Amino acid sequence: MLFERGVLYHKLKHCIKAAQDLQESVSLNDTVPQVWAYLGTTNTNLGNVDVAVAAFQRALALDPTLTVAWLNLGHILKEAGCVSEASAAFARALQGVGKGGEVKKGEGKGLEGKRVEAKGSGCVAVWRLMVQMKQGCGDHVGAIEVASRAMEHAEGGQRLELLYWRGVCVV
Repeated sequence: MLFERGVLYHKLKHCIKAAQDLQESVSLNDTVPQVWAYLGTTNTNLGNVDVAVAAFQRALALDPTLTVAWLNLGHILKEAGCVSEASAAFARALQGVGKGGEVKKGEGKGLEGKRVEAKGSGCVAVWRLMVQMKQGCGDHVGAIEVASRAMEHAEGGQRLELLYWRGVCVV
């Protein structure tokens, strides 16, 4: 009940109430990775970077295939300027993107060692974040390379968006 109410508060942008319910939920049962992932996202929205990172790491310790936690961890690390750690998290997120671009929820099955052909909107979101991170760090050549690789996996409007990001890189 606390988890569901916390998720509802999170979706309604009542982050303080969401964080309280989610924190209470993990105090009762700290073995559910989705609760930790929502706690991480909620704390990200509250600006509690260290708490958010710890929550995402706990979620991933419980379920290393939880793609959304890898993606959100990469995003917050990118914003915190931890470029190599963010890149590693984004790479792990790409392992969990299905062939149709859907983001897998994590079912306790290891993806390590398996190559996943990552195409579609879920994949492009991860690639775009990687391009923005490299560009923001001044690595424009790296950003162009990532955008070019990403375009191999994109279709339609996503290709156009990646062309834009590739084009704004100053070399």
